[in-house]
This record gives sequence, structure tokens and C-alpha cells, in this order.
Amino acid sequence: MNIIQEHAGNAELWVDDIFIRQGLKNIIADIVFEDDKARLVFFTANHFEAVKKQNYDLNTHRLVLLIDGHLYQYLNEISFYRLPIDISVATLKQFIIDITGFASNHENQSELNISLTARDKYILTQLGEGRTIFEISALLNLHLKTIYQARQNLIKKLGCSGLIDFQGILQAQIFRNWLKHA
Repeated sequence: MNIIQEHAGNAELWVDDIFIRQGLKNIIADIVFEDDKARLVFFTANHFEAVKKQNYDLNTHRLVLLIDGHLYQYLNEISFYRLPIDISVATLKQFIIDITGFASNHENQSELNISLTARDKYILTQLGEGRTIFEISALLNLHLKTIYQARQNLIKKLGCSGLIDFQGILQAQIFRNWLKHA
């Protein structure tokens, strides 16, 4: 069962996991919003495109990406908060109170701008297709160390914790979609 969107009080939930969705509903039900016009939109990375298409008014809506390890720094077309999916209930309640209050200044909203060069995009595409550093080096007629360094720079630029995290991102469909438009 794939729930696309569900309303829960002052929130919209774009979360497939029924346990996380129910937990969010329970937490939101316990909170009295200081600003009754404030709306929360909780979503996971696999619903990023659908949430983006909604064109939420960021003056009234607070978009919250529930992250599961990856920071998804490359997702930067809209402004949103990033929140670990395994956050404690008390911390989540305080977070909701903080971002929905009258004095909320949205300073923690993500407005990261990752810019990629044409070579960055090419290297990412080639790595995503399974090409080796040696093969990419030959295709670009560059030294192996140059490609290794470019990969290291991309790992940092994308906010990956290391090579394994980077490889996981390269295989993710959401990253491939983003790379096409980057």
C-alpha cells in the first residue's frame, strides 16, 4: 500500500512507512500550534518531486525532509528543513514548536546550492553507469590522479560520508533524476 499524501491536523505527510506516518500523526495531535496558519509538510526523498510540484507557499508551509543517513544536499531546488528520521519524540516536538511559532525565522531551512561543472556532471554520469576511474581517465584523456581527486571533490560537494555513501547516492533514482536537470 503506497500512501502518497495524507493530512493530519496542520500537516501533510508524504511518507510511505506506516509506522513513521502514524508516529508523526500522534506527535502532531499532541501539539498546539502557536500560529494556527502554519502548515507542516513532512516527506521522504522518494516523494521529493511530488512535493516540489505542489508549489507550497513557504510563508505558511514548513517543508521537512526526513533523512535516513544521506543529507541529500544535492536536492536544492526548494527550501526545506532536513531532519533525521530516527530523531527522538521530544526533539521532534520541540522542532515542530520552533519552526511553527510566530517568531520563527526559518534560519535552518536548507538553501544549499551545489553547482556542478560540465566535467563534474560527466564524471558523475560515467561513475553512475559503472565505469571505472581508469576508463573515465582514458575517456577524458586525463591522469588517473586527476579523476581520483575529482571524485573526492564530488564526495565532499554532495555531502557524502565516504565512498560507500557516494556509491549509494550514484545508484539512487532520485539522484539520477536530479543530475539530469543539474
